[in-house]
Amino acid sequence: MKKNIIVLVLNTAFEHWKQGTYVAIEKMKSGQKSKILPLDTYMIDMTVFSEQFSNKNITKENVIETIENVREITDMVADYYLKKNKKSQSATNQT
Repeated sequence: MKKNIIVLVLNTAFEHWKQGTYVAIEKMKSGQKSKILPLDTYMIDMTVFSEQFSNKNITKENVIETIENVREITDMVADYYLKKNKKSQSATNQT
């Protein structure tokens, strides 16, 4: 990736992380369950997103499939952190 694209991807990831964290905190304050994911989850999401769309022309035939591919990778990263946090919490509760 070119340097200006990398800067744009990282800035966008950071802004999405801030917004997602704010929304999650507000939900928790109102008693709803929510999750806060690490910044690198958003960085991976935006990197994969930009790679997927920079490697092909966006058409109505491929846009949904491409978004689903990006979401699948992002969900895998989020699941990894959620499982890791559960293991960490369970180890802390045992001590």
